[in-house]
Amino acid sequence: MALPVLAPLAAGDLLSDILGGGTFVGKVTIAMPAAQRAAGKAGARMMAIMTVVYGVGQIIGPVLAGSLYAQSHSFNSALLAAAGALLLAIAVSLRL
Repeated sequence: MALPVLAPLAAGDLLSDILGGGTFVGKVTIAMPAAQRAAGKAGARMMAIMTVVYGVGQIIGPVLAGSLYAQSHSFNSALLAAAGALLLAIAVSLRL
């Protein structure tokens, strides 16, 4: 997510798109069955919770990015916030 800020060239944008966006479907495809297995009998409930969380993220992300853009007239702060959110998600996931 931070590549366009760290490497502000077309290659940085393209690599960020491939690594972040291009792998999203694969991440969801792996995460859903893994959550179902981890939750055991409550697997369907866990998948529903994950679907809601993904949906909320799809709503909040653009709103937050738009707000940050309005303040700085640059997407750098939004991209760094997204990278921070991903790092937080990694830390939370490792604790589970």
